[in-house]
Amino acid sequence: MGSFRGGAAFNISKITIYYALILVLSSVFMRDVFNYFVSMIGRNYLAAVVWVIFVVSTAALFLAFRTLDRQRIWWFLALMCMGLLYAASFQIFEERVHLLKYGLLAWLVCKDLSRAILRPTLLVPIGVVAAVITAMADELLQSITPGRVGDPRDVLFDAIGGLWGSLLFLLLKGIPARRSDFTD
Repeated sequence: MGSFRGGAAFNISKITIYYALILVLSSVFMRDVFNYFVSMIGRNYLAAVVWVIFVVSTAALFLAFRTLDRQRIWWFLALMCMGLLYAASFQIFEERVHLLKYGLLAWLVCKDLSRAILRPTLLVPIGVVAAVITAMADELLQSITPGRVGDPRDVLFDAIGGLWGSLLFLLLKGIPARRSDFTD
């Protein structure tokens, strides 16, 4: 698969770049899509669908990495529960989805860069920075879109989602002894 190469240590896949662009560009019309689904199935059912997706994703990740040692499994479950509780703490439904969207973005960035980064713990701040840059572009676009408002607090929510996704990646992929241990 093709990728964007900006030097020996920078290799971001096209999928990650496209996903980030979709996050930014979808901010223009996602409110309308959300309102459409709410009018079709109702807010409570839509919320239930999002929670089911979250639980199924958790189960899929758990099954994909079930060979982890017991300590990592407990950390994984604790981190997933913290994400669930954090997202549930928001009164506005749309804000809950930020954790998932930007968590996935950070996960993809960490995955793309994991082979090139000498110290895997550097992946966490890189994943957060990628989430913040994308969130800032998202909020800037919303601020110039009629009928939308850019909210700087969303950048913070998205940064927390990026931290969550980066930590999940690091936890599940492990902190290897050597850079070559990060291969899929």
